[in-house]
Amino acid sequence: MSELKTISWLVWLLVSIWLVFHFIGFGGLCAMFPEGKRAWHLPAQLASLAIFAAAILCNPWSLK
Repeated sequence: MSELKTISWLVWLLVSIWLVFHFIGFGGLCAMFPEGKRAWHLPAQLASLAIFAAAILCNPWSLK
Protein backbone atom coordinates (compact mmCIF):
# COMPACT_ATOMS: atom_id res chain seq x y z
CA MET A 1 0.00 0.00 0.00
CA SER A 2 2.87 2.33 0.74
CA GLU A 3 4.28 1.93 -2.77
CA LEU A 4 0.87 2.64 -4.28
CA LYS A 5 0.61 5.80 -2.18
CA THR A 6 4.05 6.95 -3.33
CA ILE A 7 3.32 6.26 -7.00
CA SER A 8 -0.05 8.01 -6.85
CA TRP A 9 1.57 10.99 -5.13
CA LEU A 10 4.22 11.14 -7.86
CA VAL A 11 1.53 11.07 -10.56
CA TRP A 12 -0.36 13.80 -8.67
CA LEU A 13 2.81 15.90 -8.48
CA LEU A 14 3.58 15.50 -12.19
CA VAL A 15 0.02 16.39 -13.20
CA SER A 16 0.07 19.45 -10.93
CA ILE A 17 3.40 20.59 -12.41
CA TRP A 18 1.94 20.16 -15.90
CA LEU A 19 -1.12 22.21 -14.90
CA VAL A 20 1.05 25.00 -13.49
CA PHE A 21 3.17 25.16 -16.64
CA HIS A 22 0.06 25.01 -18.84
CA PHE A 23 -1.99 27.70 -17.11
CA ILE A 24 0.83 30.03 -16.05
CA GLY A 25 2.54 29.71 -19.44
CA PHE A 26 -0.78 30.13 -21.23
CA GLY A 27 -1.42 33.29 -19.22
CA GLY A 28 1.99 34.64 -20.21
CA LEU A 29 1.28 33.90 -23.84
CA CYS A 30 -2.10 35.62 -23.63
CA ALA A 31 -0.46 38.66 -22.04
CA MET A 32 1.26 39.26 -25.38
CA PHE A 33 -2.13 39.03 -27.11
CA PRO A 34 -4.67 40.67 -24.76
CA GLU A 35 -7.62 39.95 -27.05
CA GLY A 36 -7.30 36.29 -26.09
CA LYS A 37 -7.65 36.97 -22.33
CA ARG A 38 -10.46 35.01 -20.73
CA ALA A 39 -12.18 35.43 -17.38
CA TRP A 40 -11.14 31.95 -16.21
CA HIS A 41 -7.36 32.49 -16.54
CA LEU A 42 -6.75 33.82 -13.03
CA PRO A 43 -8.95 31.24 -11.25
CA ALA A 44 -7.33 28.44 -13.27
CA GLN A 45 -3.86 29.73 -12.40
CA LEU A 46 -4.71 29.98 -8.71
CA ALA A 47 -6.32 26.53 -8.70
CA SER A 48 -3.32 24.93 -10.39
CA LEU A 49 -0.99 26.55 -7.86
CA ALA A 50 -3.24 25.33 -5.03
CA ILE A 51 -3.17 21.77 -6.41
CA PHE A 52 0.63 21.95 -6.64
CA ALA A 53 0.90 23.27 -3.07
CA ALA A 54 -1.41 20.51 -1.82
CA ALA A 55 0.75 17.91 -3.58
CA ILE A 56 3.86 19.29 -1.90
CA LEU A 57 2.24 19.45 1.54
CA CYS A 58 0.73 15.95 1.31
CA ASN A 59 3.86 14.08 0.33
CA PRO A 60 4.00 10.49 1.61
CA TRP A 61 7.22 11.00 3.57
CA SER A 62 5.82 13.69 5.86
CA LEU A 63 2.48 12.01 6.64
CA LYS A 64 2.27 10.06 9.86
